Amino acid sequence: MSWRAGAELFADVWPLIQARVRNKRQRQEVTAGLLRLLVEHDVDPSDVADIHPEVRAALAAIGAEVPESGPGAPDEAVAGCIRQLVATDAKDRAAAAEALRHFVPEAREPNAAATAALPALAGLLSDPVPKVRREAAMSIRVLVRAGYPLPADIVANLRATTWDDEVVASRVRDALVAAGR
Repeated sequence: MSWRAGAELFADVWPLIQARVRNKRQRQEVTAGLLRLLVEHDVDPSDVADIHPEVRAALAAIGAEVPESGPGAPDEAVAGCIRQLVATDAKDRAAAAEALRHFVPEAREPNAAATAALPALAGLLSDPVPKVRREAAMSIRVLVRAGYPLPADIVANLRATTWDDEVVASRVRDALVAAGR
């Protein structure tokens, strides 16, 4: 198998691993084992590292060094995730919302990345798909707890909204408490 075919195969299999292996620890073990096999057969870790933060973590777990793709790579990752938040596929929106909580702290300027990401995530809180809303709310909570400031206009909107989804409501309340609002 060529390195390109192996990378494409992993990109096709990764969504199935996410869907079928719900336990995060087990998913990391399965992912690491599969990546170990593919890397031994000439797949370049750089070709699969940016598929998802869990893939990058699994590569690190097997000792595969994956350099960032440039001086602004995390910033580009944040911008890419923000663009993906408006994708037509709900799975893509949910994955982007989840990825932002991992990529924002890695950005060259994390506060600027958070300033761009938090309003975009807040816009997803009214998404018709529960998984998307919940991932956005979780990322907001994680980023605010990490110390990134929540813009004042977002705080006002979050306080004024009545949430139909109790999971989203709980995560938003936690973020507001963490923000000291």
